[in-house]
Amino acid sequence: MQNKTRDHKVNYTVPITIDAFAVYHYSDTSVTEVFKDVLFQIGYLILILIILGIVTGILLFLVDPNRSKATNIKSRKVFLLRSIMTGISTFFGEAGFLFENSTSSIKGLIAVSIIMLIAVIFLQFMQAEITSLLIDRKMGKGISPTEIKIKPVLGHEGYAHTTRWEENGGLVERHKGKNNTDLLEIYKKNPDKYLGVVLSYYDGYPFIDLHPGITASVFGNSPSCMIYNPNKVRFGEDLNKGLLHIRATKEKQKICRSYFGSDDPNAPPACTL
Repeated sequence: MQNKTRDHKVNYTVPITIDAFAVYHYSDTSVTEVFKDVLFQIGYLILILIILGIVTGILLFLVDPNRSKATNIKSRKVFLLRSIMTGISTFFGEAGFLFENSTSSIKGLIAVSIIMLIAVIFLQFMQAEITSLLIDRKMGKGISPTEIKIKPVLGHEGYAHTTRWEENGGLVERHKGKNNTDLLEIYKKNPDKYLGVVLSYYDGYPFIDLHPGITASVFGNSPSCMIYNPNKVRFGEDLNKGLLHIRATKEKQKICRSYFGSDDPNAPPACTL
């Protein structure tokens, strides 16, 4: 992975693949867990929805008092409560009361039209937010935004992807002198304590086949290059020439797919260069 520290020590070839930093962990996409996470994320929207419904009901009560005649309600208190319920149900997508009990007054028609416009826009926004959360949850195969902030991943000391995860707001517990399998075993013994193991997608790719139940949540794609001694200028030129040749002949894509071909739609577009 290219970064400022390495730029002073090595040279990079032309990009050869697309890599990503990923977290390897147990897959957790149960309907119950997904529902709980989405509900937690959109809780504030539900609260706003109820508040808007109450405000709408009070507005109907004040602006269109003749609605009480359509409902045959004589008590102002009961009519107020009925108006509030009409407002709340409208923002939940059930506008039957709003239309059925409307009057033919200009104020009433304007009020109903404005309320419906606001309700439709809000419901569309809320549905889009839920869809976005479900897609993010599915892409993360069980990792929620809240977990990223409270549970650490396991990573190598001095490893570029460990640093990148931390720079993006995640928590990291660094280990020195351990290989990838060692870190995964630590995670498998403590899945409630750790979020998973953060690695390059390519570095952790064998885990998916070797360890049943382990999956990859991919976070951000980036080009991957080979490195060479900056003093070997001629060597670098020849290396780049060779890499560009096998890219042009599609031989690189063939080799790449034989090692990293994946039907997983969440995998990085590894062999597209």
